[in-house]
Amino acid sequence: MARRPNSPTPTQIVAKVTAFEHIYSDVHARMDADYDLWDGVEYEPEDDEDQGYKKYTSNNPRTNADKAIALLSDSEIISRVPEGEAEREDRGRHNDKERVWIGLHKAANERLERLREMRLQASMAWFATIRGGVAGRYGLVKQKEDRHTTVDITPWDPRDVSWALGADGLSWACCKVGKTRRQIKEQYGKDIDLGLHGLSAASDEDEDQVLISVFDYYDGQINKVVTEYEVLKPATLHGANFPPVYLVPNPSAPQISVGTNGQNGFKDTNTNLAAVGDSIFASNRGIYAKTNLIKSILLELVSRGRKPVLLVTSADGSKTLVEDPFKTGTTISLSPTDKVEVLDMLTSTNDTMALLGILGGEEQRGIFPNTAFGELQFQLSGFAINTLGMSLSTIIKPFLWTMETAFRQISNGLLDQYVSGGFSAVEVNGFDNNREWFSQTIQPESLKGLPAIEIKLVAALPSDNQTKYAIAKMASDGDEPILDHRTIRERVLELQDPDNVDARVKAQLARKSSSVSTAFSFMRTSAAEGDDIMAQIWQRQAELEVLKQEIDLHKLQMIASGFIQEGGAAPGQPGAAPGPAGGGTVPPGPRFGPRVAPNAQLGVPPPIPTPQVGPLMPPGSPRPGARESGLVGPRGEPL
Repeated sequence: MARRPNSPTPTQIVAKVTAFEHIYSDVHARMDADYDLWDGVEYEPEDDEDQGYKKYTSNNPRTNADKAIALLSDSEIISRVPEGEAEREDRGRHNDKERVWIGLHKAANERLERLREMRLQASMAWFATIRGGVAGRYGLVKQKEDRHTTVDITPWDPRDVSWALGADGLSWACCKVGKTRRQIKEQYGKDIDLGLHGLSAASDEDEDQVLISVFDYYDGQINKVVTEYEVLKPATLHGANFPPVYLVPNPSAPQISVGTNGQNGFKDTNTNLAAVGDSIFASNRGIYAKTNLIKSILLELVSRGRKPVLLVTSADGSKTLVEDPFKTGTTISLSPTDKVEVLDMLTSTNDTMALLGILGGEEQRGIFPNTAFGELQFQLSGFAINTLGMSLSTIIKPFLWTMETAFRQISNGLLDQYVSGGFSAVEVNGFDNNREWFSQTIQPESLKGLPAIEIKLVAALPSDNQTKYAIAKMASDGDEPILDHRTIRERVLELQDPDNVDARVKAQLARKSSSVSTAFSFMRTSAAEGDDIMAQIWQRQAELEVLKQEIDLHKLQMIASGFIQEGGAAPGQPGAAPGPAGGGTVPPGPRFGPRVAPNAQLGVPPPIPTPQVGPLMPPGSPRPGARESGLVGPRGEPL
């Protein structure tokens, strides 16, 4: 029986989280304030003297954040396993590894949708924009029922995550969330005693309103889920050599320490933790408060125009107006000594609008300009529009980097688990980078020894694809193109499977280059559409094209065999080229290929016989120059 791995107790886990929350209290306060900006919480003036007046809350933080979230959510994810100079068969394995990740990502999104959660990319976009970073857990899971492999990628709110760094990365990480007693029982099968946690509920319905802190803890070996006093999930080996957790802050500022040097050395040290992994509101937090104040003043002045201040004069000074004089049909009774006057309206200073314009300009430089929302006060040139498009990508570039890093950690972590051999093969499906649908089962053994996968997120604007195709066209044109087609498809157009695209392009060219294939394609299309007459027409056309090719082939064979000359006439006929040596024509006969036809059929004259050397002698005569041997034949002839 395997011994249960060592793990911290619930008290130790809670102590770690509590210490982390104390150190990062400023970061959590910043996150809470940023969430209030996005949520549109009503503006509250900082000075007491500004209290009691009308308040205006701008929607600029929400609209700009939602713009960034939309661009990030719609960004194209390009996953690529570097191929280098690999052979075509190996390049197919590279593509299979990319498809496994795409299929796992799709399965993870389907699981999140079943849990009524946002998709992984959309969730990352929200957290990176509002919280200043992304966090979550990932891993492959074997189902207890049939041992088949599923994928679990669960985003976490960085506001609820505690962690510590070791020598090579994360040492441990823990997500603290609130769950009701009913949720804990359904998920972990544990019936929690509310009294043990110092909580109470008057009825079962109230149990769904009381939240209990649940700690999902990971370190380099195990995963454990606990409450403050109870274990919900015992320590379980997760199979990785590091915590299967991604935790990536936005690249806003590096962490630094600032100390005050006294007589005894550094006695007071502060850090800039609140500036590490900042949100999209980093540049405009102070500006939002000032613009809300100015707009609140303007709103107060405008509202006073509806009911200005009245001065009522009477003999004894006790006269008041019973009814509202600004309502239609109001009747006011006055004595000859009474008088009602409307005091002059208060107005803002002449510099108010100028100051508001300055603040608005600075706000736009810190976030998306108004033109990003279609507010064009005048006609713009194409160069200006392209410049604005570049500014949009610049603003969201830090968030793209955060999501790229997180996706790279998740994809390589899951693929390492898959290739390790501890999980069964999974059937993956989805759309690859070429927008091609695939559905296949890829064995883990076929992916061993391949490079790590690279992830790139591209916030594609409408003009980006046109630019890519223009660059690809310029790089391939001319007698000496700058790049070959495979390099263009892989690096410029960033297609996932350039070999597959190349095969399809050549197949398309093959169909267009042959008149027979063109006629046959039209015939098949007409038949599929139910147009029998047109299908018959194109069938006859296809047969005619085949017959023409047979005639041309037969003619070429006759020329090669010597039956006819290049002009089309048979040898010896008027207009024909000179025939074989000796005149005449080559008699008809069987057709032979030029490599196996006899010389006579090809018009080559027979070879000239070699003449006999020496004089002609009658039979029995001695060979001229022969020596006498002294021997005599049967007829007395010397031998």
